[in-house]
Amino acid sequence: MSEEKMSRQVRRALERAGEIKTEEHEAEDRRLEGKLAAWKAERADKDKREVAAKSQGKRNIYTCDECFGHVVTVDVADGVTPFLIGCKVTPGCKGLMQSSMYRVFDKRMRADFEWYAPTKEQTVALSAGLREHASKGGLVLRPAETQ
Repeated sequence: MSEEKMSRQVRRALERAGEIKTEEHEAEDRRLEGKLAAWKAERADKDKREVAAKSQGKRNIYTCDECFGHVVTVDVADGVTPFLIGCKVTPGCKGLMQSSMYRVFDKRMRADFEWYAPTKEQTVALSAGLREHASKGGLVLRPAETQ
């Protein structure tokens, strides 16, 4: 057998075994890598939407350590909320309200306040501390507009 014929047979055997990639194999690999990247991006978007949908509408109760008043909050966006906030119940109270960590048994409770994600235009009007909080995915509190 000639050396050229033998090297063709060896090459074909190696191609079949996957040891050598032909241009067709490389093209197929690129096509599949593109499909995989598109699937991963689609899955990541879907995961983000699912997380956002789960957090929206969640209720929390904050209780003041001074006057023992409480408020119910609702998340209207996905983001981070603080564990402690200044008292929102009694005018002049200097107490801190502590989160119940979303342990609200009656989800039908009317919300007094809502946590929202400010737009860029709304962020400009915030204090420096709240701007930084919002820039890191934090939500901002306002009187409830939705139930």
